[in-house]
Amino acid sequence: MEQGGIRITVFLLLGVAGLTALSSLVGSGDPAEAVASEDAVESSDEIDLSAAPAERQMDVRPPLSSPGRHQTPSALEDFLSADHTLALPAPRPERHDWTWEDDSVQLAFEACKPVARDPLVPKVKLSVQAPIDFDALGAIEQHFGFDPKDVFTIEAAMEDEVEYSLSSHLGDEVVAVLAKRGILVEDSAIRADFPWLVRQTAPHLRPLAQAVVEEWARSMPKPRESKTPRPGNIMRSDTMLEALTSFVQRAVPYDSIPARLQEFERCGVRTPGPTLKLGADCDSKALLLAAMIRSINDRLPIVLVSLTVAGRPHMLIGVGVPARDCDAILDYRGRRYVLVEVTSALGVGVMAPDYNDAVLEHYTVIP
Repeated sequence: MEQGGIRITVFLLLGVAGLTALSSLVGSGDPAEAVASEDAVESSDEIDLSAAPAERQMDVRPPLSSPGRHQTPSALEDFLSADHTLALPAPRPERHDWTWEDDSVQLAFEACKPVARDPLVPKVKLSVQAPIDFDALGAIEQHFGFDPKDVFTIEAAMEDEVEYSLSSHLGDEVVAVLAKRGILVEDSAIRADFPWLVRQTAPHLRPLAQAVVEEWARSMPKPRESKTPRPGNIMRSDTMLEALTSFVQRAVPYDSIPARLQEFERCGVRTPGPTLKLGADCDSKALLLAAMIRSINDRLPIVLVSLTVAGRPHMLIGVGVPARDCDAILDYRGRRYVLVEVTSALGVGVMAPDYNDAVLEHYTVIP
């Protein structure tokens, strides 16, 4: 992994009593120490191919209703000979509505640090209506991923245990097919290809992203300038990033995605279509935010940042906008990114208070 440094300023929400800065942590090197929320830590989004069966990050036991599955040469031949080109249905966008509330106007800042919250200040209600082609997004979800029996060989399956081994044929042909389905095989692991997912889904999110930015700019009051802390004097970041972050953090609910290997494996990632409908966890919401940003800005630097906390992974997004003094930032490959936590509602550059003992593990730059 490339050398990188991270600085995160952590804030604690104290309700009526106020919002107090807790700490700032600076790390460097690879892996770099960072801060992360145990409440936001997610299940694994990759399968470690080098680990022994008992150490695997994902449970690959098959459903008990179908024990003793064995991969056959004909199954492999069918897998390799099938057409794995992504096929989208005829365009059929339909208008859909989203509503959410933004409470950042309740915050009072002093020298860019939040020091108080006034719950008597009304939250800003936002609502957008935009055409979106859920048929196309659904087709991308269905195409993404793989059937485990095309990768794993189940040696034996009993009611309470399973013996398995990696298919010996997991070679270049299989890897190439998985790549067409948005799955990468690298560093002895199978993981979701986030750049592929962003590239496929971003065009279908453009009307929604544009509507969100317009609604946020129209509805959110301008920050008040004051030498003393007053609700609503919050320092803003990039308008587009603030708007899309507000939407992903607040309008899209959190929903945990099981890490068990299913009949069709997607590495614990839910693509933007079902995420908009059902909600999702950290990596899927980070994917949604990255795709919405990329849908209306094809040059803004974006990086997905994978952390490990107490042995469990979590994901943030970093965006190449100018950083404020107290923003959580990441320096990576000579570029500075402002970090965004997608599973909380703290806005841009603000991390949850209980982010401790985390280690930076992996960076995914979104082209």
